[in-house]
Amino acid sequence: MNKKIIPAGIGIAILVIAIISFAFISEDETATIQSDEKITAKTSDSGLGITYTEMNYELKQILEENAISMSSPIKLDDLRAIWTYCNFFQGEEQKLVEHCTSTELLDADGNFLGNIHAFGSPDDPKRIMAVIQVDPFLNQKEDAKTVFSVLTNKIVCDCWNVKNDEGLSMNDWAEAYITSHISAGKPTTVSNTIFLEDRSIQMKLITNAEGYEWQFLVTA
Repeated sequence: MNKKIIPAGIGIAILVIAIISFAFISEDETATIQSDEKITAKTSDSGLGITYTEMNYELKQILEENAISMSSPIKLDDLRAIWTYCNFFQGEEQKLVEHCTSTELLDADGNFLGNIHAFGSPDDPKRIMAVIQVDPFLNQKEDAKTVFSVLTNKIVCDCWNVKNDEGLSMNDWAEAYITSHISAGKPTTVSNTIFLEDRSIQMKLITNAEGYEWQFLVTA
């Protein structure tokens, strides 16, 4: 698995994220994008409608109610640090990243689970990403589903069951998604995009040496 590690003086491991999409897709729509490929995801001018501080605090509270620990955010607004540790997008899209925060997730046993990253202007996050490393036996699968559900319900809307086109719950969709990825035997599976309210939700799965890197993106 490709990782970008922030030096000890800053503190936290950030996983490299690539473009992610979110709707169950057919075989011919499956992409094989390398895990270090940059994201291209357009954003609106409105942002996510919540500050970095509020977003990270509220996500931390909700995740802890679900036995997932979330660290305090590392804040990166120096241009060199952003291009080193928050360089996830293509071309002009990367230039829109003026500020980045990153937090670390631990499961109920204190094991590393993944990261949540937020990007945008200094006062206005426009994207939030989660990446969960699931082992080959899928032991972290339920935690991954929890993180994705929390991000959807908190950052987008509590409307997944009403507005998704598949007729599946978030957990059922995620289960079907990873089952399809494993069955297809492809290194990378990228889904279509689901639009909920004025946000988009996207997902991606990558098979790697540690198991499966399961990625999730919310864009305003």
